[in-house]
Amino acid sequence: MKVLAYEFYIHDPLKGIQFAGIFPERRKDLKRISRDDIKKLGESLMGKRLDSKKLSFNKVTFDSDTGRIIRSKGSW
Repeated sequence: MKVLAYEFYIHDPLKGIQFAGIFPERRKDLKRISRDDIKKLGESLMGKRLDSKKLSFNKVTFDSDTGRIIRSKGSW
């Protein structure tokens, strides 16, 4: 089964871009999703101390049967 997910990255001035995690989208109505909603999700998962300007994400599709991540060609 294919699931929409987001890969989150933190931009660290000393270490560069660091992978923070991948989180699945849980909403049924995908039309309601906005870029700001995804940023808020990342901020809430990473903690309040994180500067949101240092957080970025990629939208990906996750195949739960194989564990494979399919990169999205479009970007937000």
